[in-house]
Amino acid sequence: SAMSMARWRGARPPPLAVVLCLASISLWDAAAAADPFEHLAGCDLEPWLSDEPAPGEEGYHVLCFVNSTFAQVVRGGVAGRTPLALPFGAADFRQRLEDLLAIRKEIRYEAGEPRKQLVWKKPPWAMFTADGVKVNSGEEAAAAAEHFGRSPSALVMLLFEGGAWRWPTIRIGFHREALPGVTLTTVARQPAIFEVRIKPENAHHPERLTPALLADVVSAAEKKLTPSETEGRVIESMRSSWQTFVPYQTSQRLRALEAHTSSLLRADAHNLEEL
Repeated sequence: SAMSMARWRGARPPPLAVVLCLASISLWDAAAAADPFEHLAGCDLEPWLSDEPAPGEEGYHVLCFVNSTFAQVVRGGVAGRTPLALPFGAADFRQRLEDLLAIRKEIRYEAGEPRKQLVWKKPPWAMFTADGVKVNSGEEAAAAAEHFGRSPSALVMLLFEGGAWRWPTIRIGFHREALPGVTLTTVARQPAIFEVRIKPENAHHPERLTPALLADVVSAAEKKLTPSETEGRVIESMRSSWQTFVPYQTSQRLRALEAHTSSLLRADAHNLEEL
């Protein structure tokens, strides 16, 4: 700069080592500014970060554990946001993370009347591995320490403020293999809609999810069909339908379908509705 030149004018020029050092610092700063995720090398974040935020995914966050006491947090799972540094200890991990992300314990909505709000208490937030395994509350730091006890590689974990897994939409057209031979493709981000495709070769693997698991659902349902009701009555003069629910426990195939659906959604099978 002009000031630097004026400072050195009339004096001996700076040593070559100083010039090279300053140049190296400038190059490092420029590289860091160009790629704020450079220091997250080792974490495969491509499947988990979106290009821009989407309504409904505000409570989704991505963590890259560098070691068992330090992590970088990407708020909202949005690639353009600078990661937040999170040093922590085993005893204070949850509280430090709550403070860093300002996680609220309640959800508030305006009720349409002045100064009146609807308030719901949120379930405790939860963390999952990239494979969809839920980490017990309070054991997050221990899980990271266990990982680094086996491997020096960086660790990706996902935080959901609602306490349940939700596939991030990433972008329209984004696809991933969620189960062997089963892909999810993002159709819409608001609301989150995915297309589920099952590869034909799954038919040759009885242990995988296949459409054949639905082979007996129609025959099972036909025995239980009842006409729909309007205000507790069947009104034949109105447009109606015949319907029923089919429990997963109806057959061996449907029990297998329940297990695969649970794995696909990364959800407990007890939380699934009947067919």
